[in-house]
Amino acid sequence: MNNDGNQSNYWKPEVPSEDNTTLESQEIISSQHPINNESQLSDSSEATTEDASIQVDENIESQTNENENTDVTIPVDWIAPEYFVGAKGKMWYFLLGIIAAVFIAVSIFVFQSYSFAILVLVMAIALVVYTKRPPQEIKYTLSVQQGLYIGDKLYNLQDYKSFSIVQNNNRNFIELIPIKRFSPALSVYFPQDAGERIVDILASRLPMEQTKPDIMDKIIEKLRI
Repeated sequence: MNNDGNQSNYWKPEVPSEDNTTLESQEIISSQHPINNESQLSDSSEATTEDASIQVDENIESQTNENENTDVTIPVDWIAPEYFVGAKGKMWYFLLGIIAAVFIAVSIFVFQSYSFAILVLVMAIALVVYTKRPPQEIKYTLSVQQGLYIGDKLYNLQDYKSFSIVQNNNRNFIELIPIKRFSPALSVYFPQDAGERIVDILASRLPMEQTKPDIMDKIIEKLRI
């Protein structure tokens, strides 16, 4: 009898339950997570700082390039042919010969002017030689302080009263209008990528005006000179 009562009072060891084991494992794992989170936050912060630094550098570089493009005190230079010659076939030379022959005949038989006939012949030969000569590539430099350099020759902007931009056969060129009445205009070809800076520099010194091609310009265009 007593033995049965004593057995009921014996100490029994506590066996950890599955729930307690799971809780302890979660506590251990959760205690390790803050370290990983701090590492991730640190990496994210460094990446954000690096991206911001790159963006700032790009903005500074973009602003610098924009200032250089809009600063009219910085000279602009480019290379372009001294002139463009259109393609000419046999028909072009045949028509030139016919026109020259007509002028020579009129000058001899109508006006009886042999000197004018010789002049027409010389002009026709010179035109043929001119069209056969390939145009040279010339360096142009434009600045506010000095003016326009065509090769080594300087054209001062104070000798001109205005300028215009002309497009002809998908080619762009500037035309400087001289102050002197009977002086010829100065025409210079330029590439499209330099057009904005060229216009800005010229506009800081000269007024811009619209010009229309005159009769001589139309004749030259038709003759493809």
